[in-house]
Amino acid sequence: MEKQWASGPAGRFALNLQMRLLQQSLAAWPRRGARLLEVNCGEGLFLPLLWECGFDVVGTERTPGLREQAAINAAAKAEVEAAADDHLPFEDNAFDWVVLHALAADAPALAASVNEALRVAARGLAV
Repeated sequence: MEKQWASGPAGRFALNLQMRLLQQSLAAWPRRGARLLEVNCGEGLFLPLLWECGFDVVGTERTPGLREQAAINAAAKAEVEAAADDHLPFEDNAFDWVVLHALAADAPALAASVNEALRVAARGLAV
């Protein structure tokens, strides 16, 4: 199993800052009954937060070990599915909102990930 990156005081501090930034970034998004997809959810550290913010949450993660940890961290608050960010197994406009954690290092791969996230997002995307 992969080690949580947020271990130690510096890691927890950085994670808390990221969580606050995510909450502030999504503050204007209507939530009641809204479906949100978190792409590349990693260990699922943000899944409970997104659920607590009022979204119906689904996370995707390509790496099996991270996906397993995400399911544990999400508990019953979110579904976690296997998917690559450039090929999401959902219909067009399947989610109101999408949060994409961009992993691509080159422009064509990043563009493919963003285009796929836009395809499944009916109302908005945060990268």
